[in-house]
Amino acid sequence: MLSGCGLEPGEPEVASIPEAQYVGSEACGACHESAYTDWSTSHHALAMQPATTETVLAAFDHTVGDTDLVATETDFVARLPDRSGKRDTFKITHTFGVAPLQQYLADIGQGKKQVLRATWDTRTREAGGQRWYQQFPNEVVPPDDVLHWTRISQNWNSMCADCHSTGFVKNYDVDTDTFSSQWQEISVGCEACHGPGSAHVADPAMGLSGSNALAEPGQQPEVCAPCHARRAQLAEGYQPGMALMDFYLPELLNPPLYHPDGQIDDEVFVYGSFKSSKMHQAGVVCGDCHNPHRAAVHVEGDALCAQCHSPAGNPRFPQLKKLDYTSTAHHQHAANSEGAQCVNCHMGGKVYMGNDLRHDHSFRVPTLSMDPDIPITCENCHTNQSRDWFADHLPPRSDHFSTAFTTGEEKALIDLIDDKSNNTIVRATALSRLSNSTLAGAARVTLAASRSDDELLRHTSLANAPLLDDLRRVGLIQRLLSDPIRAVRIEAASAALDLTAEERAQLGVDFESALAEYTATLRLSAETAEAQTSLARLHSTMGDLAAAQSALERALEINHSFVPALINLADLYRVTGRDAQAEPFLMRATEISLPIPSADQAYALWLVRQGRSRDALVYLRRAHARAPDDPQTAYFLAIGLNGVGDTIAALELLNGLSGSRAYDTNTHFVHATILRDLLLGDPTYREAALSTAAALIAREPNNVTFQALFRQIQSVAKASNNS
Repeated sequence: MLSGCGLEPGEPEVASIPEAQYVGSEACGACHESAYTDWSTSHHALAMQPATTETVLAAFDHTVGDTDLVATETDFVARLPDRSGKRDTFKITHTFGVAPLQQYLADIGQGKKQVLRATWDTRTREAGGQRWYQQFPNEVVPPDDVLHWTRISQNWNSMCADCHSTGFVKNYDVDTDTFSSQWQEISVGCEACHGPGSAHVADPAMGLSGSNALAEPGQQPEVCAPCHARRAQLAEGYQPGMALMDFYLPELLNPPLYHPDGQIDDEVFVYGSFKSSKMHQAGVVCGDCHNPHRAAVHVEGDALCAQCHSPAGNPRFPQLKKLDYTSTAHHQHAANSEGAQCVNCHMGGKVYMGNDLRHDHSFRVPTLSMDPDIPITCENCHTNQSRDWFADHLPPRSDHFSTAFTTGEEKALIDLIDDKSNNTIVRATALSRLSNSTLAGAARVTLAASRSDDELLRHTSLANAPLLDDLRRVGLIQRLLSDPIRAVRIEAASAALDLTAEERAQLGVDFESALAEYTATLRLSAETAEAQTSLARLHSTMGDLAAAQSALERALEINHSFVPALINLADLYRVTGRDAQAEPFLMRATEISLPIPSADQAYALWLVRQGRSRDALVYLRRAHARAPDDPQTAYFLAIGLNGVGDTIAALELLNGLSGSRAYDTNTHFVHATILRDLLLGDPTYREAALSTAAALIAREPNNVTFQALFRQIQSVAKASNNS
């Protein structure tokens, strides 16, 4: 027997298989000639290229805004303000994208490749192209703004490279603020979708893990998702076939990325909307419509949809009605008109990056929402019609998740979650929208989701952990700290930071392990203000306030207007006895052009602590006006009004909120407390106080604080009745 190898006598020795390495797309072309030929001219192959006279499509020697674009004898260069505001010359090193637009990367030192705002429209002149234009048009972006071309939001290493190259490793050094990024292939190569190919090249019979994943219909969208989803990156090293949420966390269907009903709004890259669709639910996958090697649809126009939606149907989808969907009876428009085309009704889109129309892949039947700010595809053609006109021409629909999403009615959201026939991303989104719910059903579905077979539901349940009582909340977090999926484990570690030190002490080694993973994920994105702010929270919770302050200061170096960092740094000053010095951070947060209620609220609370309660009301009112459905803004405004003696205004506010989403347990409690105090001097408030207190008890029958308040009101009411 071979010592230490575990083989019994007579067993054959099996050679270990080395881990597959990247070999490059050219190595695939010899055997897979047709696929390679299709790929070589695709948007994937041309996603990023060295800047040469062959690859640069733009007409240089042109000025766009503050940028002079010049072609020299040897290079393409851009002359424009650097991050100090001084004009400088930068060499363009790479092209970025190919159609319908092409952008250009310049190296500014420290390993940083930055995307210029000046963009070339590659469409034909007849289509409005063959011209320069600017991202963020008509907007002056100062050098210290996060949107300036030299700053992090325009940084290729952080924002773009993981999807526009193959086998990318960021290699960011936080101490020197430098990148030493590396990649296996400069563009999206064969191995981005099929996995490293060295073993397959050495022995074609070995196969590829990525190919196996692509051959499995349920896996195909997950293979595309790392680049075709709006997501956060958790770790490097993803290969096709691996668990998506070990490396990436897809965004749910929530504003501001999506409209309230789940339609696309911001640039979300298809995956989320497709996962919400009935087509995904029926088993349709990306490859049914798209040729992945050409990165284009199989056929153009309605013929693509008619592969399944036709009188002949498709045997893969026997549940599909066999109808002539090209008939006027179906689409209600003149034959061959714009309105008769499938995508114009069922795949509404939005233009991003100045000229790039992206279609919504939720494949909806056009429905008029009760919210006038939510678009409908019909408006793209019927531009002059009123909402009433659309209401007359579109049938009402209540059997789609968008109805519950739009109304936000909590019972309807709970029903969506309970119905396991709904797509997981729909159920997870509904669960996320219950995070402030006071219904008992919200806690029930949260617990059920935490035990789901689906990792997205388990992950989402953690955000709702505060809905649970202390024992169940700690138990849920402790159980998910050892979840098989990284995204769930690190979210559990994050949730554990909100527990008391005594509760965290119960979590043991699973917390230590998950916290290490969470820390590694944050450090992977340490070049961003978001990650630095989260690191500060972690350091603060674990008692290292100096490290927390350092992380917050670094966050503000990256983005001086990042409101969470401003608020958290001000709060750190408060807890370290420097509250009087916090005002500049809070004032800056309230002055951000994008209205952020939490900034107004934080500054208002600081003003209260300084004894300036009436000044605070200005910001409490503004916070509530900006977020009238937020229970917290209502709660603080009611307390603020009552605190300065404007009790009747506080009561009117709370009376107006009764029954709304902002009327949660906290606002209800304040309402009952104010009525008790008014009842002490005026018996006309007797019935209102009693009924409000009784309704509060009905919310939480076992809450001893509510019970004590109810008894007080009963006692005062009885005394006022006898007087």
